[in-house]
Amino acid sequence: MNLTDKLFYSIPSAALVLIAAAVMPVQAQVTTVTPPVSTVTPPAALVMENVPPVAASVAAQVAKYTEFKPTGFANWHPTKMEMLISRRHKNTPQIYRLAKPGGVPELLT
Repeated sequence: MNLTDKLFYSIPSAALVLIAAAVMPVQAQVTTVTPPVSTVTPPAALVMENVPPVAASVAAQVAKYTEFKPTGFANWHPTKMEMLISRRHKNTPQIYRLAKPGGVPELLT
């Protein structure tokens, strides 16, 4: 039996209970403060019942999935081997020229 064990077993159990009781209130008083989280404000037209607030960080992460640009075939270029496609640009349908497969669309209108 080493010195630590001898000291531990030599302390009466009532003294251990008193030490534990003295330490417990100190630990209970420790509180963590969480910083306020900014949330997304829903439009006034929506009635929100039992819906938890959405953190602005979550809204920013999913924004790339909510904005998409539907693209459709419009026609073939009249004189070149190029495709004309219709795509939304700044919330208005526009015509783009696509010079090669997998190429970058070039805005025409």
